[in-house]
Amino acid sequence: MRFVLVVCLWVIVIGGLRWYYADRGPKNIPVREATASQVAVEDVFRLVLTPTFAAEPDPFALRVGDEAAGGLVVRVNGRQVAVPADSLRQGEPLVVEQLAGIQPGSNEIFVEASPPLAASGRSQAIRVQVIRAGQPLAEATFWGESGARVVGSLPFTLDAEVRHGH
Repeated sequence: MRFVLVVCLWVIVIGGLRWYYADRGPKNIPVREATASQVAVEDVFRLVLTPTFAAEPDPFALRVGDEAAGGLVVRVNGRQVAVPADSLRQGEPLVVEQLAGIQPGSNEIFVEASPPLAASGRSQAIRVQVIRAGQPLAEATFWGESGARVVGSLPFTLDAEVRHGH
């Protein structure tokens, strides 16, 4: 009888965990397409990344196929932004000019960077700023403890503005 009870408990626990992991989180989030009419042409967005470390490829990351090894991933609303990881240097701001994919409404910038293994005993940070027409629109600092990857998401809302050519 105890054996049957143990088997039933295992089935319930493992089945519950399987159901939880299969059902959690967003499955396929559709990426919204920005049209030319949604964002004014004269709006110029810049992304400024200022790290406390020089990014290196993660030596423990799983690479599939001929995927390039990189120490920096930047996504705007789910779309990858081409940023050379070797240009991320300690204390030097990395500026991405003409940041595409920003649209009226809710936006999100995802940043993931791998600090060097030599700095594994220290906490590291990366400052993320979104600048619109020279004015800060959103900013945040993301931290990684004791050599862990620095990962963060910066959500912000962009109000739609009606602009007339006068």
